[in-house]
Amino acid sequence: LRPAVLQWLELCVLEDKLHRMDAILAVDDVQELERELREVGREWSVREHPQWLVFEVEQRLQIRRTQHLVARFCIDNPGAITQLNMGEGKTRVILPMLVLHLCAQPNCL
Repeated sequence: LRPAVLQWLELCVLEDKLHRMDAILAVDDVQELERELREVGREWSVREHPQWLVFEVEQRLQIRRTQHLVARFCIDNPGAITQLNMGEGKTRVILPMLVLHLCAQPNCL
């Protein structure tokens, strides 16, 4: 993707984050607001994984650091097993990240 498209997609994710933070402020959930504020920026390159950026925009979410680390571990260690607590995004975020990564490979069906 062209750099301008990647930048526009990143701005879309930021806009969604601001909307989430506004909604969190409306219900006065301090813990959730702190969680959102801690998760600023990315641990991964949008140029290496543009499909993850599109996924963030489509799902109106931002891949958290822990989710990226687990996905990266699974990518770097095929067949390895890892464990996460309930509610950490295994089904909604990490599994789609892995599928998108695998489908971006040249030998994907």
